[in-house]
Amino acid sequence: MSRRFAKFPTRHRYGTVQSDARNQVTGFIEKSENHGPGLVNGGVYIFQRAILQQIPDGPASLEKDIFPNLLPSGVYALEQSGMFIDIGTPEDYARAQTLCQHLYQAAIPETSR
Repeated sequence: MSRRFAKFPTRHRYGTVQSDARNQVTGFIEKSENHGPGLVNGGVYIFQRAILQQIPDGPASLEKDIFPNLLPSGVYALEQSGMFIDIGTPEDYARAQTLCQHLYQAAIPETSR
């Protein structure tokens, strides 16, 4: 499994990942008062179908119930640069919606809408 991560100068609002020199994930750190830099989960995953079958019916957390169990079989972090919007707050969610609308309008010619 591979996951997309973004490097942040402060990570107190996010959980972060620890990885080795080969970008293999070695552990996860939950949100904390630590304001130092870290790799933040970007919420983009590449799964094999077998991993999806490990997700139980009912409420489950990928971060708490699934990802830690996958570490022995290899989870890799791909650091990405560029825009990152956490949609975990109403303000950021609204900002993401506005951005998506602007990107859609820029990508789709007026005559195709």
